[in-house]
Amino acid sequence: MTGDGRPVEEFTAELLARAVFGPLGGVVETGAVNATGTWRLADVSLGDFLDGRRAEVDVVPSGRPAPSTARR
Repeated sequence: MTGDGRPVEEFTAELLARAVFGPLGGVVETGAVNATGTWRLADVSLGDFLDGRRAEVDVVPSGRPAPSTARR
């Protein structure tokens, strides 16, 4: 049982994904704001921010280290 009395089986993959990737979106947005040097969200493009970091972003769901940080 969970803290609110629901059986653990009610926690689906979708709920887990939302719990993980929802806050991650806020972290990515904060990174995009920081990279642009502005605090005006209208001036920030998440797409532009992520385009240059595609290899890093793609490893998040895989759990593998990014190619540039892989141990050899």
